[in-house]
Amino acid sequence: MVLHHLGDEAGALRGLRARLEPGGLLALVEFGDPMRVVRDDVDLGRPGLWARLDEASAAWLRDLRAGPSGSVQNADYPAMLQDAGFELVIDRLVTVRLDPPLDDRAREVALSHVQRLREHVAPYADPADVDALDALADPDDPASVGRRTDAFLYASRRRLVSRAAS
Repeated sequence: MVLHHLGDEAGALRGLRARLEPGGLLALVEFGDPMRVVRDDVDLGRPGLWARLDEASAAWLRDLRAGPSGSVQNADYPAMLQDAGFELVIDRLVTVRLDPPLDDRAREVALSHVQRLREHVAPYADPADVDALDALADPDDPASVGRRTDAFLYASRRRLVSRAAS
């Protein structure tokens, strides 16, 4: 969950390959699908909230990755790994879904996600969508993920394992 923060992911992979002996393994974990905590059709403003928030999140990530000097456009992970001298061994999406009712720990994770998402997307999102995130993140609001009986937790991560080619 670090590689996506770098301005030149492909360069970092080439650097890691240079440090591995042939046959050495590299394991990466990165984001999979966007995390969800309430249904797409939840009554929080205009329909399509999550699609718009996904777009705002993608804009935030593009700006984050454009910030470091030497930033370059990157390809998909399998292509970057191959170009860096790796053979892809595993490329899997690992998912977790916790259905309602959530226990206290799962509610904390969901709440933390919504708060972090709000912080990241606020400059990129429609103000009404930010208001919807505020409601989800406010522990005193009945719409809060901390109080909703329909809140769930869906998260996924992409797991890649590759071998340094000879």
